[in-house]
Amino acid sequence: MSAQHSFIMVQRLFILAGLGSLAAIGAGALERGDGCCGGASPAASSAPLAAAGSEQPEAAAGDPYPLDSCPVSGGKLGSMGDPVVKKYDGREVRFCCGGCIKKFEADKQKHWKAIDEKIVEAQMPFYPLQTCPIGGGELGSMGEPVNYVHNNRLVRFCCKACLPKFNKNPAQTLKELDEAVIRRQSENYPLQTCLVSGEALGGDMGGPVERVYGNHLVRLCCKGCIKGFEKSPAKYLTALDDAWRAQGGLPAERAQAAAPGEKSQDHEGHGAGDDR
Repeated sequence: MSAQHSFIMVQRLFILAGLGSLAAIGAGALERGDGCCGGASPAASSAPLAAAGSEQPEAAAGDPYPLDSCPVSGGKLGSMGDPVVKKYDGREVRFCCGGCIKKFEADKQKHWKAIDEKIVEAQMPFYPLQTCPIGGGELGSMGEPVNYVHNNRLVRFCCKACLPKFNKNPAQTLKELDEAVIRRQSENYPLQTCLVSGEALGGDMGGPVERVYGNHLVRLCCKGCIKGFEKSPAKYLTALDDAWRAQGGLPAERAQAAAPGEKSQDHEGHGAGDDR
């Protein structure tokens, strides 16, 4: 082999080694998320930023939006096509159109207050407890009860001191509230058919599927109807309310009559770590 040929081979080896080093450096930069100017690369910044007014990742499933009107325009949902669904900290809101979203986010406190007032009014006749789910004391025994809306669900407390305890483990309290709703409303449930399909409950498809939405017991013929219900919850809740009225009235009176059995503990030690 000539000296010139040996020199060329050595040059090629150096070039290949240099390319390998550049590739390793580039791979490391991608792993670190370095862009061409020291910033984040598109891959590294693909997760959405939490801008003001944007919804956050859902922490826990809440009830679907139970109202039939847009919180901004007041228009009936569905009158301008399919409602626009948004979630804020896991709480669902439905708008008549995309244009209402910015108006909502410009003054969320105002709109949340109006939504909560309507939810309290709609769910109060179905609320199953006359006692505080945290302290166990009679609602009203410590002044006006606190009506609190958690993820579109009314929960009532004897006082504001119970709110931090509820927020430590809301799932447990909501589970107990669901159980109370089912106990209170099962015996006099006004329908023998599925709200969604119209099929008879307890027929060839087995026992009904029970869910609680907005403190209403809802019975469906099968799990397949859950999606249909949650697509238009206000429509079906209105039909259920009408069925209760047709058979003699909403269940508030029955709940009040049965409420003393719900007291599970007294209010002693209320302010000192009395968690449930």
